Amino acid sequence: MLVLLTVVLAFLMPASGQRPNCALYGPNTACNRNIDYVCGSDGFSYDNTCFFKIAQCANPNLYPHARKHCDDTRLTKEECARKAGCNRINLPLCGSDGRTFINTCFFQYAQCKNPNLTLHGSWECDNTPLTNEQCTRPRECFPKHDIVCGSDGVRYRNPCEFKFAQCDNPKLFRRDQRHCDDIPVRPTKDECARHDGTCTRDYFPECGSDGKTYGNLCVFELAQCKNPNLALQHHGQCVAT
Repeated sequence: MLVLLTVVLAFLMPASGQRPNCALYGPNTACNRNIDYVCGSDGFSYDNTCFFKIAQCANPNLYPHARKHCDDTRLTKEECARKAGCNRINLPLCGSDGRTFINTCFFQYAQCKNPNLTLHGSWECDNTPLTNEQCTRPRECFPKHDIVCGSDGVRYRNPCEFKFAQCDNPKLFRRDQRHCDDIPVRPTKDECARHDGTCTRDYFPECGSDGKTYGNLCVFELAQCKNPNLALQHHGQCVAT
């Protein structure tokens, strides 16, 4: 009977009872940037389990919510007035004002002073565009995957490709990855050069920003090779307006 009761209690315990090994998840732990959001009880969406476990070690009362992504939550007036101290654990956030905040706590207190402040993403802000001279150089980037979601709805393969895109569109800025989760990565020049121009006849339509419906992703990417400004409007056929 005691064994059965122990099993039942363990089953009913919230996720907060399953604590991470904090010897492995300290302030200097290097997490990958793969996006698999965890919504914390503090109302903040952590990029993945690794970042969430680091935060749990800093805050023993933190536990995960069932939903993947939290809504943007702000401190109440009472919480703002208390001005509780923030820890110095480095989990950088980029604000809409272009400033980098050490972590969620610093960001939320900044929102107390600036109600219009919103979150651009869980990364350090990089507000240094390429110079005019750099923009005129050959656009060669190392083929590493470190996806950047652009405000134009395009997933760039890495920050290098994103910065070259900013040369063509100075108003382009980085957005949270969830805005681009279902959007394919734009093919590189090398990939375009290697493509033999043939695609299957499978029909999985994609609607382009030019208003045209492309038969499948392969056909769409071939069109992107010819027109670098072409972006994915949505999956499925384009609907005439």
